[in-house]
Amino acid sequence: MKTAITFLKESVNELKLVTWLKQEELLRKTILVVIFVLISSILLGVLDFGLTLGYQKVLNLGA
Repeated sequence: MKTAITFLKESVNELKLVTWLKQEELLRKTILVVIFVLISSILLGVLDFGLTLGYQKVLNLGA
């Protein structure tokens, strides 16, 4: 039990040493991540749709 309490105390002390982002910088980076995820999702969706159509055409040629 003593080691768990020591661990928690040391963790709190380490968190006090962390340099946290300012709110403006955090918001800017969060928006950047959301935009990147949206663009990546759209590109992957288009790629998936195109590959699905191509796969269906290949299957229909064999029939």
